[in-house]
Amino acid sequence: MKQWSLFIDIEGFSEIYQAEKAKACKLLSGLMLDLYNIGTRIYLVIKKQ
Repeated sequence: MKQWSLFIDIEGFSEIYQAEKAKACKLLSGLMLDLYNIGTRIYLVIKKQ
């Protein structure tokens, strides 16, 4: 299976993190969940081929 990587630059994240760390962590948690869901769907498509 081929590996892939993704670089994400979140504009304004450092400002959010400095002002509200809990909100920044919640945003990162949502991002990680979305990336997991995308990766899982891609894996299932590749696995079927």
